Amino acid sequence: MMKFLFSGNGRVSRKAIWLFNLAVIGISIVFAILDLVFFGTSLDSDATGPLSLLFSLASIWPSIAVTVKRFHDRGMSGWWIVWFILIAVAAAIPGGIAMAVLGVGQGFGITIVFIGVAIPLIWQFVILMIQPGQEGPNKYGPNPLDPVGEDIARTFD
Repeated sequence: MMKFLFSGNGRVSRKAIWLFNLAVIGISIVFAILDLVFFGTSLDSDATGPLSLLFSLASIWPSIAVTVKRFHDRGMSGWWIVWFILIAVAAAIPGGIAMAVLGVGQGFGITIVFIGVAIPLIWQFVILMIQPGQEGPNKYGPNPLDPVGEDIARTFD
């Protein structure tokens, strides 16, 4: 489990990343409820409770590690994660400029930001969550769907 959560080496299947993301969402909901009960933070406010904040910070590295391994399963470098982050940040800039400097309405600026950020995020979602990984071993490791079969095949080479 530690290797799964903290190492960027190897590959993970679609099932593994789906289960990881569902677990993170489920745990986030539990912490939001605990924040509500123990600290009185409202679910509809912009404030984040202390437990939710701690969990969010603690889940950053595992999220990066699992995402990198999913890119590896697709045969892509883990550095693609940086590319998608840069695209999302770069896409937010025109909307911010439109709202702050040009004085256009917030609706226009938010629309630009949403379109600019949504397109790379949808592209990343399709690559990581929908498309299957490469069959057989690749330069990042054996196929996570058949690791035993790959080891056996290497034994007989």
